[in-house]
Amino acid sequence: MVRTVIENGLVVTMDGRRTVIAEGHVVIEGETITTVDSGRPSTAPGDVVVDAAGCAVLPGFVNTHHHLAATLLRGLSADRPLRVTVNAESPTMALHRVQDEAECHAGALLAAVELTRSGVTTTTDSQSPWKGMRKGHGSLRAATESGLRVVYSPAFVNRTAMVPPEHHFGVDEAVAEFERLRDTWSGDLVSVIPEVMSLPRGTDELITALHRAGDGRMAMHLTYSAELAEWAQREYGHSAIEHLDRLGVLGEGFLGAHPVYLSDAEVERYGERGAAGAYCAVSNMLIGVDHLSIARLQAAGIRVGLGLDYPNHTHNFFETTKMSLLAQKQLAHDAGVGDAGVALGWATIDGAAALGLADRIGSLEPGKLADLQLVDLHRAHLWPPAAALSLLVYSGAAEAVRDVMVNGRWLMRDRELVHLDESAVLAQAARGQAYVAQAAGLSPAPRPASPPPVLVPDGWTLLQAPDSDRGRL
Repeated sequence: MVRTVIENGLVVTMDGRRTVIAEGHVVIEGETITTVDSGRPSTAPGDVVVDAAGCAVLPGFVNTHHHLAATLLRGLSADRPLRVTVNAESPTMALHRVQDEAECHAGALLAAVELTRSGVTTTTDSQSPWKGMRKGHGSLRAATESGLRVVYSPAFVNRTAMVPPEHHFGVDEAVAEFERLRDTWSGDLVSVIPEVMSLPRGTDELITALHRAGDGRMAMHLTYSAELAEWAQREYGHSAIEHLDRLGVLGEGFLGAHPVYLSDAEVERYGERGAAGAYCAVSNMLIGVDHLSIARLQAAGIRVGLGLDYPNHTHNFFETTKMSLLAQKQLAHDAGVGDAGVALGWATIDGAAALGLADRIGSLEPGKLADLQLVDLHRAHLWPPAAALSLLVYSGAAEAVRDVMVNGRWLMRDRELVHLDESAVLAQAARGQAYVAQAAGLSPAPRPASPPPVLVPDGWTLLQAPDSDRGRL
Protein backbone atom coordinates (compact mmCIF):
# COMPACT_ATOMS: atom_id res chain seq x y z
CA MET A 1 0.00 0.00 0.00
CA VAL A 2 1.38 3.40 -1.02
CA ARG A 3 1.78 5.92 1.80
CA THR A 4 1.70 9.55 0.63
CA VAL A 5 2.76 12.41 2.89
CA ILE A 6 1.79 15.95 1.89
CA GLU A 7 3.70 18.39 4.10
CA ASN A 8 4.33 22.11 4.66
CA GLY A 9 0.97 23.19 3.28
CA LEU A 10 -1.81 25.53 4.36
CA VAL A 11 -4.31 22.75 5.10
CA VAL A 12 -7.93 23.89 4.76
CA THR A 13 -9.78 20.91 6.19
CA MET A 14 -13.45 22.02 5.83
CA ASP A 15 -14.19 19.81 8.86
CA GLY A 16 -16.96 20.64 11.33
CA ARG A 17 -14.81 23.25 13.06
CA ARG A 18 -13.48 24.59 9.75
CA THR A 19 -9.95 23.92 10.99
CA VAL A 20 -7.12 25.57 9.06
CA ILE A 21 -3.54 24.44 9.74
CA ALA A 22 -0.90 27.00 8.79
CA GLU A 23 1.97 24.52 8.35
CA GLY A 24 0.22 21.22 8.21
CA HIS A 25 0.45 17.79 6.74
CA VAL A 26 -1.92 15.18 5.37
CA VAL A 27 -1.01 11.50 5.36
CA ILE A 28 -2.74 9.12 2.96
CA GLU A 29 -2.49 5.35 3.06
CA GLY A 30 -3.88 3.77 -0.05
CA GLU A 31 -7.13 5.60 -0.75
CA THR A 32 -7.76 6.84 2.79
CA ILE A 33 -6.65 9.88 4.77
CA THR A 34 -5.09 8.67 8.03
CA THR A 35 -3.62 11.85 9.55
CA VAL A 36 -4.30 15.58 9.33
CA ASP A 37 -2.12 17.57 11.70
CA SER A 38 0.34 20.42 12.18
CA GLY A 39 4.11 20.35 11.97
CA ARG A 40 6.35 17.89 10.17
CA PRO A 41 5.18 14.29 10.01
CA SER A 42 7.35 11.25 10.49
CA THR A 43 8.21 9.50 7.26
CA ALA A 44 9.56 6.09 6.37
CA PRO A 45 11.51 4.70 3.43
CA GLY A 46 9.16 4.17 0.52
CA ASP A 47 6.82 7.03 1.45
CA VAL A 48 5.89 9.41 -1.35
CA VAL A 49 6.60 12.85 0.12
CA VAL A 50 5.02 15.89 -1.54
CA ASP A 51 6.21 19.35 -0.56
CA ALA A 52 3.19 21.67 -0.39
CA ALA A 53 5.12 24.76 0.70
CA GLY A 54 3.37 27.82 -0.69
CA CYS A 55 0.25 25.81 -1.47
CA ALA A 56 -3.20 25.47 0.01
CA VAL A 57 -4.28 21.85 0.49
CA LEU A 58 -8.04 21.67 0.00
CA PRO A 59 -10.71 19.03 -0.44
CA GLY A 60 -11.50 18.52 -4.09
CA PHE A 61 -14.46 20.51 -5.38
CA VAL A 62 -17.80 18.72 -5.76
CA ASN A 63 -19.85 19.54 -8.86
CA THR A 64 -23.47 18.59 -8.15
CA HIS A 65 -25.03 19.10 -11.59
CA HIS A 66 -23.70 18.86 -15.13
CA HIS A 67 -24.05 17.40 -18.62
CA LEU A 68 -20.50 16.42 -19.51
CA ALA A 69 -21.03 15.20 -23.07
CA ALA A 70 -22.54 18.57 -24.00
CA THR A 71 -19.06 20.07 -23.61
CA LEU A 72 -18.56 19.04 -27.23
CA LEU A 73 -21.38 21.39 -28.21
CA ARG A 74 -20.29 24.46 -26.32
CA GLY A 75 -20.42 27.59 -28.40
CA LEU A 76 -22.63 25.97 -31.03
CA SER A 77 -25.95 26.75 -29.37
CA ALA A 78 -25.16 29.67 -27.10
CA ASP A 79 -27.53 32.56 -26.38
CA ARG A 80 -30.70 30.55 -26.93
CA PRO A 81 -33.48 30.29 -24.33
CA LEU A 82 -34.49 26.96 -22.82
CA ARG A 83 -38.25 26.45 -23.09
CA VAL A 84 -40.64 23.75 -21.92
CA THR A 85 -41.91 23.60 -25.51
CA VAL A 86 -38.52 23.04 -27.18
CA ASN A 87 -38.83 20.38 -29.88
CA ALA A 88 -36.59 18.03 -31.79
CA GLU A 89 -36.28 20.46 -34.71
CA SER A 90 -34.69 23.22 -32.65
CA PRO A 91 -31.05 24.09 -33.44
CA THR A 92 -29.94 22.81 -30.04
CA MET A 93 -31.68 19.46 -30.41
CA ALA A 94 -30.37 19.12 -33.96
CA LEU A 95 -26.93 18.84 -32.37
CA HIS A 96 -28.07 16.23 -29.85
CA ARG A 97 -29.64 14.15 -32.62
CA VAL A 98 -26.26 13.54 -34.23
CA GLN A 99 -24.22 13.13 -31.04
CA ASP A 100 -23.84 9.42 -30.36
CA GLU A 101 -21.34 7.25 -28.49
CA ALA A 102 -18.10 8.57 -30.00
CA GLU A 103 -19.14 12.20 -29.70
CA CYS A 104 -20.46 11.78 -26.14
CA HIS A 105 -17.19 10.12 -25.19
CA ALA A 106 -15.20 12.97 -26.73
CA GLY A 107 -17.25 15.66 -24.99
CA ALA A 108 -17.26 13.98 -21.58
CA LEU A 109 -13.53 13.29 -21.69
CA LEU A 110 -12.82 16.91 -22.66
CA ALA A 111 -14.92 17.96 -19.67
CA ALA A 112 -12.90 15.63 -17.45
CA VAL A 113 -9.66 17.32 -18.48
CA GLU A 114 -10.99 20.74 -17.59
CA LEU A 115 -12.67 19.55 -14.39
CA THR A 116 -9.42 18.02 -13.18
CA ARG A 117 -7.49 21.18 -13.97
CA SER A 118 -10.07 23.14 -11.97
CA GLY A 119 -9.68 21.03 -8.83
CA VAL A 120 -12.97 19.15 -9.22
CA THR A 121 -12.69 15.59 -7.92
CA THR A 122 -16.38 14.60 -7.87
CA THR A 123 -18.93 15.41 -10.55
CA THR A 124 -22.40 14.42 -11.57
CA ASP A 125 -23.25 13.74 -15.20
CA SER A 126 -26.81 13.88 -16.49
CA GLN A 127 -27.08 12.34 -19.96
CA SER A 128 -30.34 11.59 -21.74
CA PRO A 129 -30.28 8.08 -23.24
CA TRP A 130 -31.97 7.84 -26.62
CA LYS A 131 -33.45 4.47 -27.56
CA GLY A 132 -31.47 2.96 -30.42
CA MET A 133 -28.38 5.05 -29.69
CA ARG A 134 -25.38 4.52 -27.40
CA LYS A 135 -24.94 7.96 -25.85
CA GLY A 136 -24.67 6.61 -22.32
CA HIS A 137 -21.93 4.17 -23.25
CA GLY A 138 -19.78 7.02 -24.52
CA SER A 139 -20.29 9.11 -21.39
CA LEU A 140 -19.75 6.21 -19.01
CA ARG A 141 -16.64 5.05 -20.83
CA ALA A 142 -15.27 8.56 -20.37
CA ALA A 143 -16.26 8.47 -16.70
CA THR A 144 -14.25 5.31 -16.08
CA GLU A 145 -11.25 6.68 -17.98
CA SER A 146 -11.37 10.08 -16.27
CA GLY A 147 -10.25 8.95 -12.82
CA LEU A 148 -12.84 11.28 -11.31
CA ARG A 149 -15.57 10.30 -8.89
CA VAL A 150 -18.68 10.38 -11.08
CA VAL A 151 -22.36 10.13 -10.18
CA TYR A 152 -23.97 9.38 -13.54
CA SER A 153 -27.71 9.74 -14.09
CA PRO A 154 -29.36 8.57 -17.32
CA ALA A 155 -32.10 11.18 -17.77
CA PHE A 156 -35.04 9.38 -19.34
CA VAL A 157 -37.92 11.02 -21.20
CA ASN A 158 -41.16 9.51 -22.51
CA ARG A 159 -43.53 12.39 -23.22
CA THR A 160 -41.77 15.25 -24.94
CA ALA A 161 -41.36 16.58 -28.46
CA MET A 162 -37.79 17.51 -27.52
CA VAL A 163 -36.67 13.96 -28.31
CA PRO A 164 -38.10 12.21 -31.40
CA PRO A 165 -40.69 9.60 -30.32
CA GLU A 166 -38.73 6.73 -31.83
CA HIS A 167 -35.99 7.43 -29.28
CA HIS A 168 -38.30 7.33 -26.24
CA PHE A 169 -38.04 4.40 -23.84
CA GLY A 170 -41.21 2.81 -22.52
CA VAL A 171 -41.46 2.58 -18.74
CA ASP A 172 -40.32 -1.05 -18.52
CA GLU A 173 -37.65 -0.43 -21.15
CA ALA A 174 -36.32 2.55 -19.20
CA VAL A 175 -36.06 0.53 -15.99
CA ALA A 176 -34.24 -2.25 -17.84
CA GLU A 177 -31.86 0.23 -19.49
CA PHE A 178 -31.11 1.93 -16.16
CA GLU A 179 -30.41 -1.41 -14.49
CA ARG A 180 -28.18 -2.48 -17.37
CA LEU A 181 -26.14 0.73 -17.21
CA ARG A 182 -25.90 0.49 -13.42
CA ASP A 183 -24.83 -3.14 -13.41
CA THR A 184 -22.36 -2.67 -16.26
CA TRP A 185 -20.61 0.51 -15.21
CA SER A 186 -20.84 0.93 -11.42
CA GLY A 187 -17.52 0.67 -9.58
CA ASP A 188 -15.37 2.26 -6.89
CA LEU A 189 -15.55 5.69 -8.53
CA VAL A 190 -18.60 5.52 -10.81
CA SER A 191 -22.15 5.19 -9.52
CA VAL A 192 -25.35 5.24 -11.58
CA ILE A 193 -28.65 6.63 -10.31
CA PRO A 194 -31.87 7.11 -12.31
CA GLU A 195 -33.21 10.42 -13.53
CA VAL A 196 -36.34 11.61 -15.24
CA MET A 197 -35.24 14.75 -17.03
CA SER A 198 -38.10 16.92 -15.74
CA LEU A 199 -41.81 16.76 -15.06
CA PRO A 200 -42.84 17.96 -18.55
CA ARG A 201 -40.61 15.28 -20.11
CA GLY A 202 -41.71 12.19 -18.17
CA THR A 203 -44.94 10.53 -17.06
CA ASP A 204 -45.80 9.78 -13.45
CA GLU A 205 -45.42 6.07 -14.22
CA LEU A 206 -41.87 6.60 -15.47
CA ILE A 207 -40.96 8.67 -12.40
CA THR A 208 -42.24 6.18 -9.84
CA ALA A 209 -40.84 3.14 -11.66
CA LEU A 210 -37.33 4.60 -11.88
CA HIS A 211 -37.50 5.79 -8.27
CA ARG A 212 -38.21 2.20 -7.19
CA ALA A 213 -35.44 0.86 -9.41
CA GLY A 214 -33.00 3.34 -7.88
CA ASP A 215 -33.84 2.28 -4.32
CA GLY A 216 -35.01 5.77 -3.47
CA ARG A 217 -32.24 7.65 -5.26
CA MET A 218 -33.27 9.90 -8.13
CA ALA A 219 -32.25 13.09 -9.92
CA MET A 220 -34.45 15.55 -11.79
CA HIS A 221 -34.46 19.06 -13.21
CA LEU A 222 -36.87 21.14 -11.14
CA THR A 223 -38.53 24.51 -11.67
CA TYR A 224 -35.61 26.41 -13.16
CA SER A 225 -38.00 28.87 -14.83
CA ALA A 226 -41.29 30.57 -14.08
CA GLU A 227 -42.61 28.91 -17.24
CA LEU A 228 -41.98 25.44 -15.83
CA ALA A 229 -43.53 26.32 -12.46
CA GLU A 230 -46.63 27.65 -14.20
CA TRP A 231 -46.76 24.55 -16.41
CA ALA A 232 -46.87 22.30 -13.34
CA GLN A 233 -49.69 24.31 -11.80
CA ARG A 234 -51.73 24.04 -15.01
CA GLU A 235 -50.95 20.38 -15.59
CA TYR A 236 -51.54 19.05 -12.09
CA GLY A 237 -53.56 21.74 -10.34
CA HIS A 238 -50.81 22.03 -7.74
CA SER A 239 -47.09 22.78 -7.56
CA ALA A 240 -44.23 20.68 -8.88
CA ILE A 241 -42.92 19.88 -5.41
CA GLU A 242 -46.36 18.87 -4.16
CA HIS A 243 -46.72 16.60 -7.18
CA LEU A 244 -43.38 14.90 -6.57
CA ASP A 245 -44.31 14.47 -2.93
CA ARG A 246 -47.65 12.90 -3.86
CA LEU A 247 -45.73 10.47 -6.07
CA GLY A 248 -43.60 9.53 -3.07
CA VAL A 249 -40.23 10.35 -4.64
CA LEU A 250 -39.14 13.27 -2.46
CA GLY A 251 -36.69 12.03 0.14
CA GLU A 252 -33.06 11.96 1.21
CA GLY A 253 -32.07 10.28 -2.04
CA PHE A 254 -33.65 12.95 -4.26
CA LEU A 255 -31.38 15.50 -5.95
CA GLY A 256 -33.18 18.33 -7.71
CA ALA A 257 -31.30 20.64 -10.05
CA HIS A 258 -32.43 24.27 -10.09
CA PRO A 259 -34.96 24.46 -7.22
CA VAL A 260 -35.42 28.13 -8.10
CA TYR A 261 -39.12 28.96 -8.48
CA LEU A 262 -40.46 27.51 -5.22
CA SER A 263 -43.09 28.96 -2.90
CA ASP A 264 -42.46 29.06 0.84
CA ALA A 265 -44.72 26.03 1.23
CA GLU A 266 -42.72 24.11 -1.39
CA VAL A 267 -39.43 24.98 0.28
CA GLU A 268 -40.77 23.82 3.64
CA ARG A 269 -42.00 20.51 2.22
CA TYR A 270 -38.78 19.97 0.26
CA GLY A 271 -36.77 20.42 3.45
CA GLU A 272 -39.06 18.23 5.54
CA ARG A 273 -38.49 15.36 3.12
CA GLY A 274 -34.71 15.72 3.39
CA ALA A 275 -34.17 16.24 -0.34
CA ALA A 276 -31.13 18.01 -1.81
CA GLY A 277 -30.64 20.66 -4.49
CA ALA A 278 -28.01 21.85 -6.96
CA TYR A 279 -27.51 25.58 -7.52
CA CYS A 280 -26.08 26.48 -10.94
CA ALA A 281 -25.45 30.22 -10.83
CA VAL A 282 -23.57 30.69 -14.10
CA SER A 283 -25.98 28.53 -16.09
CA ASN A 284 -28.92 30.45 -14.62
CA MET A 285 -27.37 33.68 -15.83
CA LEU A 286 -26.73 32.30 -19.30
CA ILE A 287 -30.31 31.15 -19.83
CA GLY A 288 -31.69 34.33 -18.26
CA VAL A 289 -33.51 32.95 -15.21
CA ASP A 290 -33.50 33.91 -11.56
CA HIS A 291 -31.32 32.73 -8.69
CA LEU A 292 -32.39 30.68 -5.71
CA SER A 293 -31.50 31.80 -2.19
CA ILE A 294 -29.12 29.26 -0.69
CA ALA A 295 -29.75 30.62 2.81
CA ARG A 296 -33.50 30.21 2.36
CA LEU A 297 -33.15 26.59 1.29
CA GLN A 298 -30.59 25.68 3.92
CA ALA A 299 -32.74 27.23 6.64
CA ALA A 300 -35.44 24.74 5.64
CA GLY A 301 -33.01 21.85 5.97
CA ILE A 302 -32.29 21.43 2.26
CA ARG A 303 -28.77 20.27 1.41
CA VAL A 304 -27.46 22.54 -1.37
CA GLY A 305 -24.35 22.13 -3.50
CA LEU A 306 -22.98 24.03 -6.48
CA GLY A 307 -23.23 22.89 -10.08
CA LEU A 308 -21.47 23.98 -13.25
CA ASP A 309 -24.25 22.73 -15.54
CA TYR A 310 -24.54 23.18 -19.27
CA PRO A 311 -24.79 25.77 -20.70
CA ASN A 312 -21.83 27.29 -18.93
CA HIS A 313 -19.01 26.96 -21.48
CA THR A 314 -16.32 26.54 -18.84
CA HIS A 315 -15.56 24.07 -16.07
CA ASN A 316 -13.76 26.65 -13.94
CA PHE A 317 -15.18 25.81 -10.52
CA PHE A 318 -13.46 28.82 -8.98
CA GLU A 319 -15.58 31.01 -11.24
CA THR A 320 -18.75 29.13 -10.30
CA THR A 321 -17.97 29.46 -6.59
CA LYS A 322 -17.33 33.19 -6.85
CA MET A 323 -20.35 33.86 -9.04
CA SER A 324 -22.55 31.86 -6.68
CA LEU A 325 -21.44 34.00 -3.76
CA LEU A 326 -21.83 37.28 -5.65
CA ALA A 327 -25.29 36.28 -6.89
CA GLN A 328 -26.40 35.59 -3.31
CA LYS A 329 -25.25 39.04 -2.24
CA GLN A 330 -27.01 40.67 -5.17
CA LEU A 331 -30.18 38.66 -4.61
CA ALA A 332 -30.34 39.82 -0.99
CA HIS A 333 -29.15 43.36 -1.77
CA ASP A 334 -26.72 42.80 1.09
CA ALA A 335 -22.94 42.60 0.80
CA GLY A 336 -22.88 40.86 4.17
CA VAL A 337 -24.62 37.75 2.89
CA GLY A 338 -22.13 34.92 2.80
CA ASP A 339 -18.35 35.10 2.74
CA ALA A 340 -15.43 33.21 1.26
CA GLY A 341 -15.53 30.55 3.96
CA VAL A 342 -19.22 29.90 3.38
CA ALA A 343 -18.63 29.66 -0.37
CA LEU A 344 -15.79 27.16 0.09
CA GLY A 345 -18.25 25.09 2.10
CA TRP A 346 -20.74 25.15 -0.77
CA ALA A 347 -18.00 23.99 -3.14
CA THR A 348 -16.81 21.10 -0.97
CA ILE A 349 -18.55 19.61 2.06
CA ASP A 350 -22.00 20.99 1.23
CA GLY A 351 -21.79 19.55 -2.27
CA ALA A 352 -20.73 16.22 -0.82
CA ALA A 353 -23.73 16.32 1.52
CA ALA A 354 -26.07 17.08 -1.39
CA LEU A 355 -24.84 13.91 -3.11
CA GLY A 356 -25.12 11.85 0.08
CA LEU A 357 -21.33 11.48 0.24
CA ALA A 358 -20.39 13.72 3.18
CA ASP A 359 -19.31 10.72 5.24
CA ARG A 360 -16.70 9.87 2.60
CA ILE A 361 -15.55 13.06 0.87
CA GLY A 362 -15.82 16.86 1.05
CA SER A 363 -13.38 17.48 3.90
CA LEU A 364 -9.86 16.47 4.89
CA GLU A 365 -10.32 14.24 7.93
CA PRO A 366 -8.90 10.88 9.03
CA GLY A 367 -11.00 8.05 7.68
CA LYS A 368 -12.25 9.92 4.64
CA LEU A 369 -11.27 9.17 1.07
CA ALA A 370 -8.31 11.10 -0.30
CA ASP A 371 -9.94 13.47 -2.78
CA LEU A 372 -7.94 16.69 -2.66
CA GLN A 373 -6.19 19.46 -4.53
CA LEU A 374 -3.10 21.58 -4.02
CA VAL A 375 -3.45 25.22 -5.07
CA ASP A 376 -0.30 27.27 -5.69
CA LEU A 377 -0.69 30.48 -3.69
CA HIS A 378 2.45 32.04 -5.19
CA ARG A 379 0.47 33.49 -8.08
CA ALA A 380 -0.11 37.16 -8.77
CA HIS A 381 -3.89 36.82 -8.51
CA LEU A 382 -3.59 35.13 -5.08
CA TRP A 383 -1.10 37.58 -3.60
CA PRO A 384 -0.39 39.11 -1.03
CA PRO A 385 -0.77 35.98 1.09
CA ALA A 386 -2.35 37.23 4.33
CA ALA A 387 -5.90 36.82 3.01
CA ALA A 388 -5.26 33.60 1.10
CA LEU A 389 -8.56 31.96 2.03
CA SER A 390 -10.58 34.94 0.85
CA LEU A 391 -8.54 35.21 -2.33
CA LEU A 392 -9.15 31.55 -3.18
CA VAL A 393 -12.81 32.46 -3.71
CA TYR A 394 -12.64 36.04 -4.94
CA SER A 395 -9.48 35.74 -7.06
CA GLY A 396 -9.05 32.01 -7.55
CA ALA A 397 -8.53 30.49 -10.98
CA ALA A 398 -8.02 27.01 -12.32
CA GLU A 399 -4.51 27.87 -13.50
CA ALA A 400 -3.36 27.90 -9.86
CA VAL A 401 -4.29 24.25 -9.25
CA ARG A 402 -1.00 22.35 -9.10
CA ASP A 403 -1.92 18.82 -8.05
CA VAL A 404 -5.14 16.80 -7.90
CA MET A 405 -5.76 13.46 -6.18
CA VAL A 406 -8.86 11.25 -6.29
CA ASN A 407 -9.22 8.17 -4.11
CA GLY A 408 -5.53 8.30 -3.24
CA ARG A 409 -4.43 8.39 -6.88
CA TRP A 410 -2.80 11.41 -8.48
CA LEU A 411 -4.60 12.68 -11.56
CA MET A 412 -2.44 15.78 -11.97
CA ARG A 413 1.08 16.55 -10.72
CA ASP A 414 2.80 19.88 -11.27
CA ARG A 415 -0.02 20.92 -13.64
CA GLU A 416 0.52 17.90 -15.89
CA LEU A 417 -2.19 15.28 -16.25
CA VAL A 418 -0.78 11.87 -15.43
CA HIS A 419 -3.74 9.70 -16.45
CA LEU A 420 -4.98 11.22 -19.71
CA ASP A 421 -3.28 12.24 -22.94
CA GLU A 422 -4.57 15.80 -23.06
CA SER A 423 -3.43 16.46 -26.62
CA ALA A 424 -5.25 13.37 -27.84
CA VAL A 425 -8.39 14.36 -25.94
CA LEU A 426 -8.36 17.83 -27.50
CA ALA A 427 -7.84 16.44 -30.99
CA GLN A 428 -10.67 13.94 -30.51
CA ALA A 429 -12.99 16.73 -29.34
CA ALA A 430 -12.12 18.96 -32.29
CA ARG A 431 -12.93 16.17 -34.73
CA GLY A 432 -16.13 15.37 -32.87
CA GLN A 433 -17.38 18.93 -32.84
CA ALA A 434 -16.60 19.42 -36.52
CA TYR A 435 -18.61 16.29 -37.33
CA VAL A 436 -21.56 17.31 -35.13
CA ALA A 437 -21.69 20.85 -36.51
CA GLN A 438 -21.62 19.62 -40.08
CA ALA A 439 -24.08 16.76 -39.52
CA ALA A 440 -26.52 19.13 -37.81
CA GLY A 441 -26.27 21.58 -40.70
CA LEU A 442 -24.53 24.33 -38.77
CA SER A 443 -21.37 24.38 -40.87
CA PRO A 444 -20.09 23.03 -44.17
CA ALA A 445 -17.83 20.01 -44.22
CA PRO A 446 -14.16 20.93 -43.79
CA ARG A 447 -11.74 20.24 -46.60
CA PRO A 448 -9.45 17.23 -46.10
CA ALA A 449 -6.43 18.07 -43.93
CA SER A 450 -7.87 21.47 -43.06
CA PRO A 451 -8.80 22.67 -39.57
CA PRO A 452 -12.46 22.54 -38.55
CA PRO A 453 -14.45 25.51 -39.88
CA VAL A 454 -14.80 28.38 -37.44
CA LEU A 455 -18.36 29.45 -36.64
CA VAL A 456 -18.96 33.16 -36.15
CA PRO A 457 -22.00 35.04 -34.79
CA ASP A 458 -24.65 36.42 -37.10
CA GLY A 459 -23.53 39.73 -38.57
CA TRP A 460 -19.83 38.85 -38.38
CA THR A 461 -17.68 38.09 -41.42
CA LEU A 462 -15.28 35.16 -41.61
CA LEU A 463 -12.43 35.31 -44.13
CA GLN A 464 -10.74 32.06 -45.11
CA ALA A 465 -8.75 30.74 -48.02
CA PRO A 466 -10.58 31.50 -51.27
CA ASP A 467 -11.78 27.94 -51.87
CA SER A 468 -13.17 27.39 -48.37
CA ASP A 469 -16.71 27.97 -47.26
CA ARG A 470 -18.07 30.36 -44.70
CA GLY A 471 -19.81 29.17 -41.52
CA ARG A 472 -22.13 31.05 -39.23
CA LEU A 473 -23.94 30.27 -36.03
